[in-house]
Amino acid sequence: MEASRSHSISLLSLDNYVKDSESYVLYYKGLLKQNRKGKVTPVLKLYRYEHDPDICVYETLTEYMKIISSIRGNEKSLIISYIKPHKAVVSTSISRWIKVVMKDSGVDVEKFGAHSARGAITSKAKQRGLPISEIMKIAG
Repeated sequence: MEASRSHSISLLSLDNYVKDSESYVLYYKGLLKQNRKGKVTPVLKLYRYEHDPDICVYETLTEYMKIISSIRGNEKSLIISYIKPHKAVVSTSISRWIKVVMKDSGVDVEKFGAHSARGAITSKAKQRGLPISEIMKIAG
């Protein structure tokens, strides 16, 4: 589970990322909104979900990396535009994409925005019994 801000997603980098058979570890380039002076910048850990490969973020990221490799060039941002010149996308694009997914999922995007997804994710985690300390760590 991850409750990243669209800005944080736009800062994900392929510099020094680590992939093994069970997970990806990705790092951010630049400061995150939730960073505080003297605190270590968090990393994003994405784990394989073997119960259903169709919703597995590990499998999705692996496929994305294969598909995008031919157009990536020297771009180190994880999420790049599929339109030339294939540069890093900005957080507003990511927010727009999140809203498209929300709308396609039946969410009223006139009432709820991309930022609402963070609240929905963390609320669902609480309903499923995840400790508040873990939710706060995940949500930043």
